[in-house]
Amino acid sequence: MKISYRREMKHNYMILESEDACKNTFECRMLASNRIEGLLHFHLRQTDGKDQFCYEITSKQPLSRILESQSIQEPQVRRILLDLARVLDQMERYLLPEGCIMLEPDYIYLEPETFRLWLCAVPGGRNCFPDDCGRLMEYLLGKVDHQDRDCVVLAYELYQETRRENYGIEDLLRLLGTDRGREMRTLGRIPDKRETADGLSMEDLTGERHMLKAEDETDDMMEAEKNAERKPDEARKNSFWKRFCTWLKERFFGAEEEMVQVPWDMIFYEEEPEEESADSAQQNTGLRMETAVGERAVSQKNVAQKSMNQKSMNQKPMDQTAAGQDTVLLADLSAAGTGQLCRLRSLEEDTDDIILSYYPFIIGKQENLVDYVLPKETVSRLHLRIDRKDNEYYIQDLNSTNGTAVEGRLLANNEIACLQKGDEVCIARYRYKFE
Repeated sequence: MKISYRREMKHNYMILESEDACKNTFECRMLASNRIEGLLHFHLRQTDGKDQFCYEITSKQPLSRILESQSIQEPQVRRILLDLARVLDQMERYLLPEGCIMLEPDYIYLEPETFRLWLCAVPGGRNCFPDDCGRLMEYLLGKVDHQDRDCVVLAYELYQETRRENYGIEDLLRLLGTDRGREMRTLGRIPDKRETADGLSMEDLTGERHMLKAEDETDDMMEAEKNAERKPDEARKNSFWKRFCTWLKERFFGAEEEMVQVPWDMIFYEEEPEEESADSAQQNTGLRMETAVGERAVSQKNVAQKSMNQKSMNQKPMDQTAAGQDTVLLADLSAAGTGQLCRLRSLEEDTDDIILSYYPFIIGKQENLVDYVLPKETVSRLHLRIDRKDNEYYIQDLNSTNGTAVEGRLLANNEIACLQKGDEVCIARYRYKFE
């Protein structure tokens, strides 16, 4: 399979040439003549006797490029899986097999602002969907934000589910807490009259959809009312049993000291080897003596005092850190490594210079995905990328709408070109000089 990219006027295309893809198949005619929600639309073209499938990717970015500079969050993982399920549901209506979908991160396209999913379906493709989906879940697991615990747990559960034999998309949706029938009924596309066997009109189907949604809302309201009615009785019962258990403990076992809830970050706090102060050493010695003579658990006051001492021992005061130690730079992130940073010097009056402080460096107007925000209407969300390898500089157009030019030559879509000092770079219509 050969894949290339092309820009024509204000549209960008991914060109696919495959021996397996055939234009005379049912799948090809169905995909070319119908715009299926969630699938990249394509048209057929014949060049040098070869059939080419041109997929429009204007204003979209591959998943691998978006996750190259950022981690994925739990809502984004859910969005990808739900969009994938809806695409499969739409393909089933057109009798299209799931094996024709390409699930490689380089060919899964997203809208950067909304994270909406667009898939590439190759007519005649016979990929193994369960294996490809498993590799996709493994890829997402490696890109999760480890500070987002819900995302880590969800991604790991999805990956483990794909390790099982004969799993389906319903098994993955179950891990999301989502019922596929209800999800497709409320968020999926409603078929028109030609696709219904009982001859219902669009108005009838729309009314049925609203009726089912109203039934779900009614059931939720009735359940909430029942819970509200049971709440006073349960509260009285819980209060009674709580008082009874407290009296029983005090009567036969004596008053029990209240446990202290220590924060989880203090429980798992890793102490660094430092010299203890005199007060801390004396208190720790006292605690060891209490343990040696076999006394009961430490009281609330001692536990709280110990937690505060541990925190104070391992955290240096702010004034001491600021006065005695400066932040040490672990690695030189500058361009040349010796202090001289490269830049794109603006040749326009209403734009600023762009300092290239590290590489790769992405320029565009999407705040969370680029290294420098160029808030111009003609600039794409991810417009271009500048990289440095072996003391050589390279520039790449990132599927931009209005293009990137170097020394007057317009780069092709996703083309990588060498960048020399003194070259003039045109981002859309804004001119810069690389210095």
